[in-house]
Amino acid sequence: MASLDKLVKSLESLNFLQTKSNQDETSVRRKEKISLCSTVTEMICSPNMKAAPNYSDVLTFAIESLLRMCNDNDSNVQMTADECLNKVIKAVVDRNIQKVLYELFKEMKKNEKARSLRAALWRFADLSHFITAQKGRLYITSLIPILGHISDRSEDTIVETLATSIPKIAANLAYFATDSEIKILTQKFLKKLSSPHAV
Repeated sequence: MASLDKLVKSLESLNFLQTKSNQDETSVRRKEKISLCSTVTEMICSPNMKAAPNYSDVLTFAIESLLRMCNDNDSNVQMTADECLNKVIKAVVDRNIQKVLYELFKEMKKNEKARSLRAALWRFADLSHFITAQKGRLYITSLIPILGHISDRSEDTIVETLATSIPKIAANLAYFATDSEIKILTQKFLKKLSSPHAV
C-alpha cells in the first residue's frame, strides 16, 4: 500500500525534524513541518487508510507526533499541529476514540512538555465521556496520581488547563473512584490553594 508507506515516511520525517536541534530553525524547516503535519492528517483521516490492517499503530504514531509538534518552538507549527490533532480526533471519533483517549492519557502520564501536556489534558477532559463503564475504574485509579503530579506544576497555563479539565473529568469518572481516592486528590488540591499557582 503506497499511501501507507508515504504516511509512515511523513511521520518519520516529522519526528526527525522535531528531534533535530531547533537552533537552525528556518522558514523552510517551519514550512516543512507544517506541510508534514497537514500531510499526516490528510492521510490518517482518509477512508482508505482507515481500512489498513495496521491503522491502529499508525494512528498511535500520528497522535504522538502531533502532540510533540504542539510543543514546537515556532507558534505557526504549534497552531498547525493543534488544528491537525483536532481534525484527526474528529475523523476517528466514531471508531477509534478509545485509542485516542489512551494516547492522550499516555501524554498526560509523561507530564513533560507544557504545551503537549495541555493539549492532551484538555482534549482528554473533553472526550472523557467516551470512556466506557468497563474502563472507567481503570482510568480513574491511574488518573488520580497523574492529576496530582500535574497539579504540582507551577506553569500558569498548566494550572488553568487543569482547573478547567478537572470538572469535566470528574463529571464523567468520579463515580468510579472510591472515597479515599477522592480524598487524596482533594488534599493534594487543598495544599495547592496556598501556593501562588492555585488550581
